[in-house]
Amino acid sequence: MFFKPLGDNSPLEIRQQCAEIYVQELKSRDYRGTISSPLEYWNTASRFLMNYYVSDESSVLAIGCFSTDKQTDIAMLHNIIVRESERREERRGIGRFLVERLEFEIKALGLKRVELTSTPEAQTFYERLEYRRDDPTSNFFYKLLNED
Repeated sequence: MFFKPLGDNSPLEIRQQCAEIYVQELKSRDYRGTISSPLEYWNTASRFLMNYYVSDESSVLAIGCFSTDKQTDIAMLHNIIVRESERREERRGIGRFLVERLEFEIKALGLKRVELTSTPEAQTFYERLEYRRDDPTSNFFYKLLNED
Protein backbone atom coordinates (compact mmCIF):
# COMPACT_ATOMS: atom_id res chain seq x y z
CA MET A 1 0.00 0.00 0.00
CA PHE A 2 1.07 3.55 -0.69
CA PHE A 3 0.31 6.68 1.37
CA LYS A 4 0.46 9.91 -0.60
CA PRO A 5 -0.55 13.55 -0.25
CA LEU A 6 -3.51 14.64 -2.35
CA GLY A 7 -3.45 18.05 -3.96
CA ASP A 8 -4.15 20.02 -7.11
CA ASN A 9 -1.04 18.50 -8.69
CA SER A 10 -2.23 14.93 -8.11
CA PRO A 11 -3.34 13.09 -11.25
CA LEU A 12 -6.94 13.82 -12.22
CA GLU A 13 -7.86 10.12 -12.11
CA ILE A 14 -6.66 9.89 -8.48
CA ARG A 15 -8.54 13.05 -7.49
CA GLN A 16 -11.69 11.69 -9.15
CA GLN A 17 -11.43 8.36 -7.31
CA CYS A 18 -11.01 10.20 -4.00
CA ALA A 19 -14.04 12.35 -4.77
CA GLU A 20 -16.13 9.28 -5.63
CA ILE A 21 -15.22 7.60 -2.32
CA TYR A 22 -16.19 10.76 -0.43
CA VAL A 23 -19.50 11.25 -2.23
CA GLN A 24 -20.40 7.56 -1.94
CA GLU A 25 -19.90 7.82 1.83
CA LEU A 26 -22.09 10.94 1.99
CA LYS A 27 -24.86 9.20 0.08
CA SER A 28 -24.67 6.14 2.35
CA ARG A 29 -25.39 8.48 5.26
CA ASP A 30 -28.57 9.85 3.67
CA TYR A 31 -27.01 13.10 2.51
CA ARG A 32 -29.87 15.07 0.96
CA GLY A 33 -27.97 17.78 -0.89
CA THR A 34 -27.35 17.93 -4.61
CA ILE A 35 -23.96 16.85 -5.91
CA SER A 36 -23.63 17.61 -9.59
CA SER A 37 -19.89 16.96 -9.75
CA PRO A 38 -18.17 14.72 -7.16
CA LEU A 39 -14.76 16.22 -7.92
CA GLU A 40 -16.03 19.78 -7.56
CA TYR A 41 -17.79 18.87 -4.31
CA TRP A 42 -14.64 17.21 -2.93
CA ASN A 43 -12.47 20.18 -3.91
CA THR A 44 -14.78 22.51 -1.99
CA ALA A 45 -15.16 20.25 1.06
CA SER A 46 -11.43 19.59 1.42
CA ARG A 47 -9.99 22.97 0.42
CA PHE A 48 -8.56 23.92 3.82
CA LEU A 49 -7.49 20.44 4.91
CA MET A 50 -4.29 18.44 4.50
CA ASN A 51 -5.51 15.59 2.29
CA TYR A 52 -4.00 12.14 1.80
CA TYR A 53 -4.93 8.86 0.17
CA VAL A 54 -3.96 5.21 0.36
CA SER A 55 -3.69 3.23 -2.86
CA ASP A 56 -2.45 -0.02 -4.28
CA GLU A 57 -1.02 -0.29 -7.78
CA SER A 58 -4.40 0.17 -9.44
CA SER A 59 -6.80 2.25 -7.34
CA VAL A 60 -7.45 4.47 -4.35
CA LEU A 61 -8.40 2.40 -1.30
CA ALA A 62 -8.97 5.11 1.33
CA ILE A 63 -8.90 8.85 1.95
CA GLY A 64 -8.25 10.94 5.01
CA CYS A 65 -7.67 14.57 5.96
CA PHE A 66 -6.69 16.67 8.91
CA SER A 67 -6.76 20.28 9.95
CA THR A 68 -4.39 21.89 12.42
CA ASP A 69 -4.42 24.43 15.19
CA LYS A 70 -0.79 25.13 16.00
CA GLN A 71 -1.74 27.51 18.82
CA THR A 72 -3.17 24.60 20.79
CA ASP A 73 -0.97 21.78 19.36
CA ILE A 74 -4.13 20.00 18.18
CA ALA A 75 -4.96 18.32 14.88
CA MET A 76 -8.47 17.24 13.92
CA LEU A 77 -8.99 14.19 11.70
CA HIS A 78 -11.69 14.46 9.03
CA ASN A 79 -13.18 12.18 6.40
CA ILE A 80 -11.36 8.97 7.28
CA ILE A 81 -13.03 6.77 4.68
CA VAL A 82 -12.05 3.33 3.41
CA ARG A 83 -13.58 2.44 0.05
CA GLU A 84 -16.77 0.48 0.77
CA SER A 85 -15.68 -2.54 -1.29
CA GLU A 86 -12.49 -2.76 0.79
CA ARG A 87 -14.44 -2.66 4.07
CA ARG A 88 -16.46 -5.70 3.16
CA GLU A 89 -13.50 -7.89 2.32
CA GLU A 90 -11.25 -9.56 4.86
CA ARG A 91 -9.65 -6.91 7.06
CA ARG A 92 -6.45 -5.72 5.42
CA GLY A 93 -5.54 -2.96 7.85
CA ILE A 94 -6.17 -0.14 5.37
CA GLY A 95 -7.91 2.10 7.90
CA ARG A 96 -5.25 1.48 10.54
CA PHE A 97 -2.49 2.17 8.00
CA LEU A 98 -4.16 5.44 6.98
CA VAL A 99 -4.71 6.73 10.53
CA GLU A 100 -1.19 5.77 11.65
CA ARG A 101 0.34 7.58 8.66
CA LEU A 102 -1.81 10.66 9.34
CA GLU A 103 -0.65 10.60 12.96
CA PHE A 104 2.97 10.46 11.73
CA GLU A 105 2.38 13.54 9.54
CA ILE A 106 0.70 15.36 12.42
CA LYS A 107 3.56 14.52 14.78
CA ALA A 108 6.07 15.77 12.20
CA LEU A 109 4.33 19.16 12.41
CA GLY A 110 5.03 19.21 16.15
CA LEU A 111 1.40 18.74 17.19
CA LYS A 112 0.73 16.67 20.28
CA ARG A 113 -2.98 15.85 20.26
CA VAL A 114 -5.36 14.42 17.67
CA GLU A 115 -9.13 14.78 17.93
CA LEU A 116 -12.01 13.44 15.87
CA THR A 117 -15.73 12.92 15.82
CA SER A 118 -16.63 9.33 15.02
CA THR A 119 -19.62 7.65 13.51
CA PRO A 120 -21.17 4.97 15.75
CA GLU A 121 -19.91 2.26 13.36
CA ALA A 122 -16.27 3.38 13.67
CA GLN A 123 -16.04 3.89 17.44
CA THR A 124 -14.59 0.44 18.15
CA PHE A 125 -12.02 0.98 15.40
CA TYR A 126 -10.76 4.18 17.05
CA GLU A 127 -10.72 2.56 20.48
CA ARG A 128 -8.47 -0.21 19.05
CA LEU A 129 -6.12 2.56 17.85
CA GLU A 130 -5.93 3.87 21.44
CA TYR A 131 -8.22 6.86 20.99
CA ARG A 132 -10.05 7.80 24.18
CA ARG A 133 -13.23 9.53 25.10
CA ASP A 134 -14.11 11.05 28.43
CA ASP A 135 -17.78 10.10 28.20
CA PRO A 136 -18.67 6.58 26.97
CA THR A 137 -21.77 7.95 25.23
CA SER A 138 -19.82 10.61 23.31
CA ASN A 139 -18.68 10.35 19.70
CA PHE A 140 -15.77 12.73 20.40
CA PHE A 141 -12.38 10.98 20.61
CA TYR A 142 -8.83 12.15 21.23
CA LYS A 143 -5.33 10.74 21.38
CA LEU A 144 -2.14 12.18 22.83
CA LEU A 145 0.84 11.61 20.56
CA ASN A 146 4.02 10.37 22.23
CA GLU A 147 7.25 12.30 22.00
CA ASP A 148 9.35 9.30 20.79
